[in-house]
Amino acid sequence: VGVGVGVGIGVGVGEAKDGVQLQQQLDAGGNDSAMPTSDCIEKDLPRAVALWKVASNHGHAPSQFMLAECFKGGVGVRRDMYRAAQLYQLAADQDHRAAQFRLGNCFRYGAGVVGNMSTAVKWYQKSASQRYPPAQCAIGVCYQKGFGVPHNPTCAAMYFHVAAMLNHPQGMNNLGHCYLVGNGVVMDQKRACELFLKASRMGCRDAMNNLGRCYLHGDGVEKNEAKAFLCLKEAYNLGSVSAMNNIGCCFAKGIGGHEPRPRLAVTLFQKAASQGNTCATANLACCYSAGIGVPRDRKQAAQLYYKAAQQGNKFALDQCVRFRLSLAF
Repeated sequence: VGVGVGVGIGVGVGEAKDGVQLQQQLDAGGNDSAMPTSDCIEKDLPRAVALWKVASNHGHAPSQFMLAECFKGGVGVRRDMYRAAQLYQLAADQDHRAAQFRLGNCFRYGAGVVGNMSTAVKWYQKSASQRYPPAQCAIGVCYQKGFGVPHNPTCAAMYFHVAAMLNHPQGMNNLGHCYLVGNGVVMDQKRACELFLKASRMGCRDAMNNLGRCYLHGDGVEKNEAKAFLCLKEAYNLGSVSAMNNIGCCFAKGIGGHEPRPRLAVTLFQKAASQGNTCATANLACCYSAGIGVPRDRKQAAQLYYKAAQQGNKFALDQCVRFRLSLAF
């Protein structure tokens, strides 16, 4: 009933059933964020939160999860990650798979709890064992990068495959990237593009960005700069920081039927770099080094290369050698 009140479905007997159905959909893993968005919470959110609190106090796992989502997002209550983590723990202990995934995230990022990658992996695995696609992706990333488990690209690809088979767009994207570079699977760039395309049609911005890069370089598809730009633009409009950097490259080089617009490229690189994109930081350094869109400033270029190199960007590392910069890791 709390879900129904929260999203304005109603609280009659039939409508309460709709609320239960919505809760089931929220738990299905189709979207990483299960909390109803602000545009649909307009009827009586305070009452919904009150109902979830009552049910949570009686040990109802779905209500504990929904209330945790409220505390996580500051929706209807003051944002409190410590309280959110407590509620995720209560629901996770009752085998609520979405709560197990969220609790894994809490331990991974140190949100509301002391960060602990091994504990994060434990909760991801519990959730993944219940075939929850976001957890399948998360544990796959852990194996891919060696976070809390031994580095194992083959195992990572297996988890991404399971998520993709469950029709999860991020799983399709991650598996596609494995095929694109041959990481944990035999390289098959055509297969990669098929997965990127399918995930893109489901609204996955990372897949749109990756598909754009494939069109840009002719990886697995016929090279088409116009299609590349359209894919990257769509990903950028959905908030992809990586696509923002890639569109900056298009404007810097005049790709996609556009005249070079170096100043706009620099603006995009600066914006993406400020959001932690290391490629954008390195590209911005290139602009300062060559005087593209900004006055040439080799000192500023060296500082940016150094910053990107410290964040693990390989191109920037090579440039630091060129600039004879010492790195302190």
